[in-house]
Formats: sequence, C-alpha cells, structure tokens
Amino acid sequence: MHVQIELVGSMFHHSSQRTHHGSVVYKNHVDAFFKSRGYNVTHRWNHTPDEDLVYMGHARTFVYSGGGFSQVVGECVHRLGGTTPIALEESLASGRTGGTVGARTSVVSKNGHLNPQ
Repeated sequence: MHVQIELVGSMFHHSSQRTHHGSVVYKNHVDAFFKSRGYNVTHRWNHTPDEDLVYMGHARTFVYSGGGFSQVVGECVHRLGGTTPIALEESLASGRTGGTVGARTSVVSKNGHLNPQ
C-alpha cells in the first residue's frame, strides 16, 4: 500500500518576519525528514484553522506537533477511529512544540499508517 504523507499548516498566523522564516525552516525540515525515509510528501497550506481541524481530524494517522491545536486534532482522530503513532504525552515530554511556534504544521496520512514502502 502506498502511504501519502501530507503536511498541513499555515503561514497566516505570524507577528514577525523572523517567526515566518523559522516556520519555513521547520516545515522544510519536516518535509525532508519524511522524504528521506521514502514517503511521498505533499502539502496542504494556508487554509483556516477550522478547515484544518476538520480535514486533519479525519486522518487515518496523525502525528502530534505538540501544541494545543494538535491535541484537539489528535482527540478527533482517535474518536473517528484513526491512530497517533506517538502518544501526546511523549510528544510534549520531548520538548517539541511544532505547531505552537510559528506555522501550524502537522503530519497526516489520509490513506494508511506511517510505514514506508
């Protein structure tokens, strides 16, 4: 089965150019991470938070980015029968804040689990 990784995020929520630059760097690192492991990566970018919540909440697999928005999405994923390969507590304990610093960047898989071909 081919697994599609989709990065979901937004650059609309920035107060400074410095934050914007850091978010672009973060997004590029996440993209490179999954591509280096054999995943096909696409992007869904600059939708409203409400649209992103509905979209990501229906993912079969969701990777927490560590922020409060990510926590809500993960709960939706669980309630709708999806999975999160890393527990929220593990994500928060690692110090990764992802979506709460700069861009809202999250990883979703709409068609499978995060196991590359």
